[in-house]
Amino acid sequence: MRDLWDTLSKDLAEAAKSTAAHRKKIEEVTNIACPNDGAMLVKKFGRRGPFLACPNYPECKYTRPVDEGELPTKVEGTCPKCGAGLVSRMGPFGRFISCERRPECDFTKPFTLGIACPECKIGEIAERRSKRGKVLYGCTRYPDCTFAVWGQATDDAVPELRRPLMVEKQTKKGMTLRCPVCKHSEETETTGA
Repeated sequence: MRDLWDTLSKDLAEAAKSTAAHRKKIEEVTNIACPNDGAMLVKKFGRRGPFLACPNYPECKYTRPVDEGELPTKVEGTCPKCGAGLVSRMGPFGRFISCERRPECDFTKPFTLGIACPECKIGEIAERRSKRGKVLYGCTRYPDCTFAVWGQATDDAVPELRRPLMVEKQTKKGMTLRCPVCKHSEETETTGA
């Protein structure tokens, strides 16, 4: 048993050293300056994927997504807490609206599609992400209202049906629109390809 442990402990020590060295290698220095202290941001890899961070952590805690499309974008309105502007951001469970002064101001609200929930008729439908990253659409009043659908939600794809919400689904026949309440479905023009 001692021979096995001696060999195993040496291998574990070498693996720990190589892992630490590997992490240093995959941290790429970029040509983007940190807005807080001017240091060049470093590309790191976390549990949610790559991101840019200030190398002077923990003194400077600035981080941002790698993809420019995930940067905060201005939306209409003002923050009810501090009066600053509002921005749309991407979070781990989908898009949301927050104060542009975040984290100093903690105001947030869901980013909705402007469609009333067909189940409770009080909340609105918002894009969400499951724990595994799959997109779904659900009521903003969750957990009081548990309405949720998988697929792209839309309200104006088939206006003659006069249904409050339709969900795009890919089937063997092609793309269809389906009402999650009454289960009525219609084929779209893009079918047959």
